[in-house]
Amino acid sequence: MGNEINLIQVEQFIKNFKNENLKEVISITTYPNKPVDITSSKFGGTFYLPKNAQIPTNNEGEQLTFLAQINCKELPENNIYPKEGIVQFWIYGGSQQLGADFMDFDSINNNKNKRVVYYQTIEEDYYSEEEINSLYQPKEFNGKVLTPLLNGATFALSFKLEKQPITVMEYSFNSLFNSAWNEKFPSLKIEEEWPELEDLNIDVFNILEKELTTLTSGTQIGGYGHFTQWDPRSDEYLNDYNILLLQIDTDYGANEPSIMWGDEGIGNFFIQEDKLKQLDFSSVLYSWDCF
Repeated sequence: MGNEINLIQVEQFIKNFKNENLKEVISITTYPNKPVDITSSKFGGTFYLPKNAQIPTNNEGEQLTFLAQINCKELPENNIYPKEGIVQFWIYGGSQQLGADFMDFDSINNNKNKRVVYYQTIEEDYYSEEEINSLYQPKEFNGKVLTPLLNGATFALSFKLEKQPITVMEYSFNSLFNSAWNEKFPSLKIEEEWPELEDLNIDVFNILEKELTTLTSGTQIGGYGHFTQWDPRSDEYLNDYNILLLQIDTDYGANEPSIMWGDEGIGNFFIQEDKLKQLDFSSVLYSWDCF
């Protein structure tokens, strides 16, 4: 297969394919231990909690661990998040799984040990830092709250709107790529999940590998997710979790790790598009993996 392929045609095909599958992404830059207001976007630190709300708990009534907070008005103009309010992410710091159930992927989208909370308006009457310190007693594991945010760090955040091309890590990549390829090159159809080396002209394979296997890991909102192992949405019943609410990548900071999921891992939160439009954050897919 592939001896008759014009390499210029292949390069143009890849360019068109990537352009047709660009997604809006908000890249996030972190600033460790920089002062940040209670209502501002942040990882870790003192979270916003209105006086009429409670700290989220798991299904055993144990307090969850605060991970992240996004103030929607601080984001660049985008088509991903609500226009106002605060979205918070909570995980379970009382086990080494950090609230992700690696043994039961059938319940990966439940709220057993995680919560995503949305406050549509920011109330003027909310708890102070001193009050939060008194109220906040997250579940510990062997005397310590486990979190990917190391050394109790708080991170201020800045945002940049960009476009992100699809990569082979995306669960829908194979169907999208094969369909486009087979339409363009009907006499050279690809049936397998990813072209095997022996089925392709080596020059063609090298072009595909170079242009389509570049990993796009990073801390971001929207775009395509990154995984060190596999995309959990490969299971058909999770295919419609197509919006990346938040991805937090391992971060080594200036001199030492400041964010670490297991062994250089990454954490993701996905939501169904129709649920997001309804501002319904009750069924979010949370997963993390590492090397």
